[in-house]
Amino acid sequence: MDKSVTDWIRKEIGEPDKTVRLNGGINSQVFRIMMNGDTFIVKTFAKSCPDKSQRLANEVRFLEYASLKCPQYVGALIRTCTERGTIVLKEIIGDSFREGEIVRECHYHDACRFVEQINKEEAWKLQPGWVAIDGEADILKHIEDTERRIERLDPEHLAPTYRYRTKEYIDCIALKVQRIRDHAMSLIENGELERFIAISDMLLSPGDFGFHNALKTRAGIVFIDFEFSGLDDPCKIACDFFMQPKIPVRMNWDELLKVLKIKNSQKMEARLRVMKKVLYLKWLSIIMKYADREYLDRQVRDGIISSVDAFCRGRIETVKRFTSSQGAII
Repeated sequence: MDKSVTDWIRKEIGEPDKTVRLNGGINSQVFRIMMNGDTFIVKTFAKSCPDKSQRLANEVRFLEYASLKCPQYVGALIRTCTERGTIVLKEIIGDSFREGEIVRECHYHDACRFVEQINKEEAWKLQPGWVAIDGEADILKHIEDTERRIERLDPEHLAPTYRYRTKEYIDCIALKVQRIRDHAMSLIENGELERFIAISDMLLSPGDFGFHNALKTRAGIVFIDFEFSGLDDPCKIACDFFMQPKIPVRMNWDELLKVLKIKNSQKMEARLRVMKKVLYLKWLSIIMKYADREYLDRQVRDGIISSVDAFCRGRIETVKRFTSSQGAII
């Protein structure tokens, strides 16, 4: 933990008896600190994190808002330090979902109730300017984002064992994205698809919403990590929730689609059909970031990856599982 963060914790809360680093990533670090019989979780954003101040602001704003609307579904925010990009929460006692774990129906219902409760009032009126990171009203922007991700993939740095298969995947995804763009443009020109979603149709999203960011507690499900939260396209919220590759939800979409006001809306259902295809390919491009040399080098440098070979092999297996579970296009 950065010394300035440690000093701030000593000043605001007290001297930790023990500090344990938990799972984090490139953009943030997470720690468990224990002092005087109490346990807290510290999340601190890396100085190199893109949109650091925006992510911190979104996370704090969501925690404060959700603590009023549905406190049973979120952790309790204890302290915030904008200068150091750090928040402190009360520890949540629970178990994380394992990768590939089958989600129970009661957990799915909890997730739907969570989204319903944070959107009971029209959040776009109550929270002006609070737009999710990666939130876009323009469906073509989602296609462009996927295209940019694919352009960064180049398998030339990979071992031959992975290079040729990965090249086939990249070429196939790039072709599919172009076809989806052409199809979307045709629908827009024919008046069958609205390019822009109205702000009044956007909903408050927890951001990166899924069971990979949830804990199972005695009282029920508690969700975490809201740095990407804000107003977003409900079709994107649904697709990210069901398609997230670590813990995909293999249940009927109808309950969440009703909560998100997509079900029985002709214009939203048309949008969802296109968004499914776009985000399917976006998730594939995210899984395949092992073909982005800059990303791979950074993961190795930061000690997140210990074996490049094992990492690449695991990601290729994830691609196979993902395409199989969602309906293969490769």
